[in-house]
Amino acid sequence: MADSDIPFSMVANMRFRNLLTFISPDFMTSLLPKHGSTARGWLNSYYEELCQSIKAEIYNTPYKIYISFDL
Repeated sequence: MADSDIPFSMVANMRFRNLLTFISPDFMTSLLPKHGSTARGWLNSYYEELCQSIKAEIYNTPYKIYISFDL
C-alpha cells in the first residue's frame, strides 16, 4: 500500500476487500487487517525498527562518518 499510494482507508473498503479475497482468500483471512489504522501502525513500527537499526549501525561503526547535503 505504501509504495503504490493506496490510502490506508482502502483496507476497510468492501470492494477492495472483495477483490483481494477473489485473488487470494488465504491472504484475506490471515494477513489483511480490518482497519487502516492497523496497517498504518504496522508500517510506522517497521519504519521505527529500520531507523533504530540504521542508527545502531552508524553508531557502532569504527569509522568516522560525515553526512552532507548539497541543496
